[in-house]
Amino acid sequence: MLDVDALQGALRMLFLLDRCGEPPAAGSPAATAGAVAVITAEKKLQALHFWMRNPDYLAYEVLCRVETGSFAGSWIDRAMELLDGEEPELRLYPMLRHRFGAFEPIDDSFSYLAATGLAECHRSGSPGHIQRTDLHLLQAGRDAANRILADEPDMKWYADRADLVAAVGRTLSGNAAKDRQYELSRYAETALGDRIQPVEDIVRAKIVKLRES
Repeated sequence: MLDVDALQGALRMLFLLDRCGEPPAAGSPAATAGAVAVITAEKKLQALHFWMRNPDYLAYEVLCRVETGSFAGSWIDRAMELLDGEEPELRLYPMLRHRFGAFEPIDDSFSYLAATGLAECHRSGSPGHIQRTDLHLLQAGRDAANRILADEPDMKWYADRADLVAAVGRTLSGNAAKDRQYELSRYAETALGDRIQPVEDIVRAKIVKLRES
């Protein structure tokens, strides 16, 4: 039976790798494997995945960039679009809080990409003592992402959302991205094992404040 949740996760990861991944460094395992993009460390993928799945938290990050002048004021409208209409109900996929923040096992979803030769993971360390897991997008994966957009216009949401996530998180390390998420008390104070609570009311109040200023 087709695991729809895992398949949706695979699509999110495919476009996150395509839009948020960095070119592999010369001589790195990613370059040796022929990767076209790499997200260094699963921790970063988990943080980016959280923003992709939680539009209110992503909107908050957009507004923070407006506050610091990194984004133009017109981005306030982009943040509002993340909250308005039916989209939060249709696209919101809450995550549980674990010891190091939002986390969901990626193996089932990533296996769709690995089994079809679209992506691969590279683990450093020794069995039982994995130090880091990097995620590589292969050329076949980039080709597949482009083909999906050409053949299935409804799938454009994944690319558009991954582009927004890239705008706020592409250059951050996994630790830095997690630190950004922990700055919101509802995230930080969520009990281990509980679903991380939404912050839509906080975001809307921030929009009003920014528009008034």
